[in-house]
Amino acid sequence: MVDSSKPTLGYWKIRGLASQVRHVFNYCKVDFNDVQYEQGDAPEYSRDCWMSVKESIGLEFPNLPYLVDGDVKITESQAILRYVVNKYGPHLNGKTPEEQAQVDQLYLILVDIKAFASGNCYSTGDKELITKNSIDKLAAVDRHLKGKKYCVGDYITFVDFQIIETMDLLNFCSDNRVFETYPDLKALYERICDVPEIKEYMSSDRFVSRPHNNKVAKLNN
Repeated sequence: MVDSSKPTLGYWKIRGLASQVRHVFNYCKVDFNDVQYEQGDAPEYSRDCWMSVKESIGLEFPNLPYLVDGDVKITESQAILRYVVNKYGPHLNGKTPEEQAQVDQLYLILVDIKAFASGNCYSTGDKELITKNSIDKLAAVDRHLKGKKYCVGDYITFVDFQIIETMDLLNFCSDNRVFETYPDLKALYERICDVPEIKEYMSSDRFVSRPHNNKVAKLNN
């Protein structure tokens, strides 16, 4: 039974589009319901666990992920992330308008790079295509982040969680070639993962470490 006094995040039992939100909740020490739906095995890859309840939650635009927080009911991963950050961790947005713009800019760039990889995990399963695009697109990211402790400077913002999710998927898809090509990005990733609150969460059984994608994906782990 879900505790309605706590916010509820619903998504597949994967990292996918919800892991960034899980990071924010855990970093901000927010007790929440992490409702996970598991896709069925091959060959049917049934989604009945979700489809059977999809219309009963009261969502205006039923989809995964979704967030229920009291009377607030939201779908769309970026809208959910913005809401959770603004309500529970506004300090993760950046300290100034300039820093907030930097956070938003880098976040959207990383989302696009990850989306290309994720899409091809499902459609083509082509590791070489994903690796080439990742290495090409990350060159500008590597230059932008050179010499920074974290993505914006010396403190954590929500885009640092996107670094974790994007880099982990890209490194998996590229068989470690992304980290080999960009040792500074690897060092940044490791520095973020070593922040005590993040390290505690990622080493706990609350963290969904694998898989990144649903069972139907051609490239999975």
